[in-house]
Amino acid sequence: MREAIGDHMQMMVDVWALDAAAFAVEAAHAFAPFDPGWFEEPIAGERLDDMAESRRQISMPIVTGERQIGLHHFGAALEKQAADIFSPNIVGVGGLLDFLDIARQAEAHDVLIAPHCWNSTLVGAAAMVHTCAVLPNALIGEYFPQYGCVLRDPWQNRHDGHGRPGCARRCARPVCCHG
Repeated sequence: MREAIGDHMQMMVDVWALDAAAFAVEAAHAFAPFDPGWFEEPIAGERLDDMAESRRQISMPIVTGERQIGLHHFGAALEKQAADIFSPNIVGVGGLLDFLDIARQAEAHDVLIAPHCWNSTLVGAAAMVHTCAVLPNALIGEYFPQYGCVLRDPWQNRHDGHGRPGCARRCARPVCCHG
């Protein structure tokens, strides 16, 4: 894979919750020579003790949170030092205010945010793009265009004249709802 994408691209590895911490550590060591930018969900997010133990043995950044809901999980992950990067889904964690609370808590612990927008509705994707634009600890936003509107220039801020990002985004194709 590294040969195919070259050294100029960052590769991210998602193993989607291996069964045991030992497997996660073994897999991370196998991927390490390819210099991945992160190792996502090495253990199921609800198994924070195992994830924290794995994190202590893995040199690459650990990502968790795409399948978790609510503030409690992320607070516990911070307490146990189980991850370097959180990937909450704005729609899944309880909405924009809970997402912002998670991001603030993460920032206070030097944990980055890489929102996961699996359903990629226009509203969810726009919220993700805009929160990433204003969060100091935002790393990247994960977006799946096959599930919704394909955004045109999603990281290009449109300012309101006061230096604040605006909420206007255009779709690359029309969005229709059929009921």
